[in-house]
Amino acid sequence: MIEHHLQKKILHTLVLHERARFADLKPHDMDSNMFTYHLQQLMKQQYVAKDEDGWYELTPSGKAEGVNITLPATTKWQQAHAILLLAVRDQSGAWLLRRRLAQPTYGLSGFIHGEPVASEAATETAAAILERRTGVAASFTPAGSGYIRIFQNGALESFTAFTLLAATIEQQEVKAQDETGENFWYEGSDFTAVDMLPSMANLVEQLESASGHFYADLRYDI
Repeated sequence: MIEHHLQKKILHTLVLHERARFADLKPHDMDSNMFTYHLQQLMKQQYVAKDEDGWYELTPSGKAEGVNITLPATTKWQQAHAILLLAVRDQSGAWLLRRRLAQPTYGLSGFIHGEPVASEAATETAAAILERRTGVAASFTPAGSGYIRIFQNGALESFTAFTLLAATIEQQEVKAQDETGENFWYEGSDFTAVDMLPSMANLVEQLESASGHFYADLRYDI
């Protein structure tokens, strides 16, 4: 993560150009040694590369980092965080859920979740997340997508862009707990309970009523 203002400025300049010379990147009133140090730090982190003709350009990692480099922290916070929701059910109708032991939504239960991986299909990542967190193997099918916004006392607590993937398996023993959550089979039907994530009732309803891939844009004030 880039913190220094000068390194952010270099990345921002390169975002707006295909490539640039040293003189195009260095502020006129800055000491060359200091500027060279920060430029080399970006090269060491493999955000910036120098070609044989002396031009500087962004690496693929630099392009990914540079997309939002000039956004203020408040704007970044309001951008949706991408997650995969894993709706796992056994053949009798019980759901495999996870009680959060980390913020936000500490203590609330819902679908097991994780982050997508750029180099993998979402179905592959979902299977790997489930096995890592529960010890259970499953094959997933994409079932829905959308956004979930959770506010607490009017302040944004979490904003996620979700892809929901579904799987039906035979019920089996799961890993009980790790540092960030505890897993359990839920055989009840009340997804509006106070210890459930507020989105659960809507997501389960969408899953059970949709004839195909569903889309939901959900907001909750807790």
